[in-house]
Amino acid sequence: SSVTFDGDWFSNVDITSRGTLTTAGNLFRLYGTATLDLYGALNKAYALQGTITFHDGASQTGNLFLEGGSSPVMNFELSETGFTTINTGGTLFAYDPWANVTFNVDISQYDRTLGTTIVLMDFNGYSDQGAGAETGFTNATRNVTGHSGGTLSWDAATDRIVLEVVPIRGTMVTIK
Repeated sequence: SSVTFDGDWFSNVDITSRGTLTTAGNLFRLYGTATLDLYGALNKAYALQGTITFHDGASQTGNLFLEGGSSPVMNFELSETGFTTINTGGTLFAYDPWANVTFNVDISQYDRTLGTTIVLMDFNGYSDQGAGAETGFTNATRNVTGHSGGTLSWDAATDRIVLEVVPIRGTMVTIK
């Protein structure tokens, strides 16, 4: 189902959405300890603070605005069938572009035979009021948990956040 909220500032609330989530205002703004557990679609979002968890199959239909100095958290939950790239349109950062932004990626359910390179977010454009994304991303906290882990990086050529999963080692066969 679709839900439209009257307001657009969400502070200290927990919201889970499996359908389409929009606001009457311009942005879906998370502030304070607000959490959004997203399985469905979301319009433009502003993660000032709070936590957004993108589950496999979630989508965003508009721009994503991050305010790095205020400690927003982005969680990504990969499923056994992979992860659908979050296409955000564009993004704008206020203050230090990636400082205090935390990315947590859970790959414990992911089937690594599907591939080791996953695009988590495609910004289709990037602008900020500070250092460039390619250098500033090193200031973000990046945690990858499950299996043997992986690395999270910014692809400056495509404006994407890319996850490289540690590949499965080959099968060991004992010959007697």
